[in-house]
Amino acid sequence: MQMGMAEMRIADHLSDKHQLSKIEDLRRNASLNLSLNKQVQEFIIVYDSAAILATFLIEVTGALADDWSCL
Repeated sequence: MQMGMAEMRIADHLSDKHQLSKIEDLRRNASLNLSLNKQVQEFIIVYDSAAILATFLIEVTGALADDWSCL
């Protein structure tokens, strides 16, 4: 059974709409991934800063403990 011209146009239109829907889904996913990547990078910066501060405080506390033991 052959499709008529109108049926072919409808099938092409539905196929195009499906492809556009897929493209929009991919765009949304890419946007979400970029947003998540930015949040992860911000978390890493905060985590690294906290680790540096914690190391500094441990060293300062250790140095103070060494100095106080001399008293």
